[in-house]
Amino acid sequence: AIDRASARLSSMDLRPKILRTGTSLPMIRQRATAQLLADSLVSEDQIAEVSNKFAHLFTSLGSCGIQGHISDHETIGLTGDLEVIHPKEILPFPSLGQDYTKQCGLMRQRLVPLETLVEKFGDKIKRNLEDCEYYEMEIGDPLEDPDDSYDHTHSTGSPFSNKGYKSNTADSMTVVRVRELWIDGPRDTCSRYIICSGDYLIDDQDLSATQTYCPIGFSRFMENGSFHGAGLFDLLFSINREMEKMLKALFNNIKNLDRYGVVVMPQGSFNERSILREVGDGLRMISYQPDPLNEKFSPFTIQPHNAGDIPGKTAAFAKQLMQSINPVQDLIAEKGRVDSATGLQFLDEQINRAMTNPTMGVVQAFGKMYRSMISNATR
Repeated sequence: AIDRASARLSSMDLRPKILRTGTSLPMIRQRATAQLLADSLVSEDQIAEVSNKFAHLFTSLGSCGIQGHISDHETIGLTGDLEVIHPKEILPFPSLGQDYTKQCGLMRQRLVPLETLVEKFGDKIKRNLEDCEYYEMEIGDPLEDPDDSYDHTHSTGSPFSNKGYKSNTADSMTVVRVRELWIDGPRDTCSRYIICSGDYLIDDQDLSATQTYCPIGFSRFMENGSFHGAGLFDLLFSINREMEKMLKALFNNIKNLDRYGVVVMPQGSFNERSILREVGDGLRMISYQPDPLNEKFSPFTIQPHNAGDIPGKTAAFAKQLMQSINPVQDLIAEKGRVDSATGLQFLDEQINRAMTNPTMGVVQAFGKMYRSMISNATR
């Protein structure tokens, strides 16, 4: 289900398209200039690669973010770089629990190499490093926040030791945990930008007098009242887990039938030393002294006591339940063969109707990102 929904979202045409807001000649010229600039910033191959990553996180986790960076390359020229942001890095501001209706801004928390901050904000980062949250890591280790990482096999040194700046060895690097905040302004603009780390305020920019947009586009797959929304993983994981348990019980029952079943033979018809011992292919035998008056005695088997094929029937019921809960259903596969073009079109419309909210969310996220990139490139 996740692959089907993510494949449908990633197949969308997410190339930037500038819409005309007026009919005057200057507006038409501005639209043509913006469209030319947008086509030169991003390539189709880059959009296709980023859309696959975005669609999978968006579908499975329920939300995802995307950010565009403008850089002046030595040979390519002015170009854009698209970054898919994991939803755990994006938070609402202010944080009001599950109520995001009072959201006034967007905040991102991530780890950034120290040299990157020094290159952008100067040597003041090194002078005030003792007030920042930082730690040292070996080059090649995963760049993960120590508070969110479940893997403690890589060396992190002294996380956030606050001992001031010192030069790194050849195989280590310093990373800083930074928090970026974009406060909302009128008409989706950004009125203020703040970046800090720990107790140190790195930069605070007042953007209320400029037409600046938040560079992060964020959307939710399914609305459930929370900021990060809900994905197909939240809906289907619990039932899928129980279905896997039922299938495991069914496989164990089949194995037990072959392993623990015994054959009852008349006493004296085999060697008594092989009682309850495997005599080949899991076969076990026990002896039984039949009633002398009963001349119709024949060997019979004793099966182990278990639930039989009931776990398999329960797993089949769980699979049907998952298909009914899944909001993105394959109606064509359920209805079988469709010979009518009108009927096929009707089923396709029903599938698209179920994907209306996720599709609009993807378009909204990429639209905000493209708008910010074009706005920064024209300055």
